[in-house]
Amino acid sequence: MHGVEWEDSQAHLRFLRELYNYQGSVGRYLIHEHSLGNMSWYDGVIPIIRNVTGVYTWEGQMDEDGFTPYQVGSPGVGWLSNSSSIIQQLGSWADSTDNGPHALAKSVLRGLRIQLISTGEMSLNTIGMEVAEEEHEFQEMLQEEWSTYIDDTTGMPLDSGLVEVARAEELTERCVIGAYIQQYL
Repeated sequence: MHGVEWEDSQAHLRFLRELYNYQGSVGRYLIHEHSLGNMSWYDGVIPIIRNVTGVYTWEGQMDEDGFTPYQVGSPGVGWLSNSSSIIQQLGSWADSTDNGPHALAKSVLRGLRIQLISTGEMSLNTIGMEVAEEEHEFQEMLQEEWSTYIDDTTGMPLDSGLVEVARAEELTERCVIGAYIQQYL
């Protein structure tokens, strides 16, 4: 990449740096994927982002055996995130035998869910998009918390049996009216 192309790519990356700075300043999480074959990973704006405290990276390359540690000169990919959980899950994804696009999306979502739970931004009993409970690495450690429901308004504990009945009833109603279809990633 030379001249105008380099300047255009650096202008785009400077915009991303400002966007990432804003996201971090308001408590949002980011993830950035970048080709390791591109010099901008090593020179320009990306190294500035990589060297910010609280930004984590993962680098690897794809070969016939799946992802392996990156070796200079090989085609590879790098990820940046301000979430250590997302980076850890991307590393686990890359190490697994199922490292296709669906498994990648699932790893990112799993990492984000772990991050949100660890910071208290998400409870374990949230209805909606979440990783199946049997896949969660911390299931045994968090089992007691999983069975505790808290009223969002009052902060008081709720009767677990009644909450589970209400959740089942709500999901059934949503299925009946066609507003909810369970999809597996």
